[in-house]
Amino acid sequence: MIKVKAIREAGNYQNIGGFEDYDLWNRMIVRGYAFHNLPDDLVLVRVGDGMYERRGGIKYFQRYIKLKSNSKKLGIINRKEKIISDTIMMFNIIIPKKMRAFLYNRILRH
Repeated sequence: MIKVKAIREAGNYQNIGGFEDYDLWNRMIVRGYAFHNLPDDLVLVRVGDGMYERRGGIKYFQRYIKLKSNSKKLGIINRKEKIISDTIMMFNIIIPKKMRAFLYNRILRH
């Protein structure tokens, strides 16, 4: 839950094709807002093959680079962290969709 006032103070949502939440959270962190994870899952999301397809491709990578560049400008990450995350994401976009699905389901979501 986020107060609308806090979202507006942080500059509202910006268009970064699929990374709007992350970008907003970065800007809110810089402004000193606190974040907390709840101990319970409140939403169960089912995904289809379309999700794995959307997580790849050059356009996805370009939007990711924009997010990480903004994160670096805000001081959320440093140069080394940006290079490492960009390299990992580059690997993610070039692997086949089936391998990406396997990695998400068997490694990242457990």
